[in-house]
Amino acid sequence: MDSKKMCEFLIKADKYFNGNKVDIKEINKNKSIKSYCHNNDCKTKEN
Repeated sequence: MDSKKMCEFLIKADKYFNGNKVDIKEINKNKSIKSYCHNNDCKTKEN
């Protein structure tokens, strides 16, 4: 993977975090990530 693609990936992934806290609202907007949560709905960072 080239450095430009890697940076794009990291910038996209970074939007799911606020400091060391997970942004549950952002995760629930993304069906491919949300599908890993229990009952297809993330409510806490532990899900």
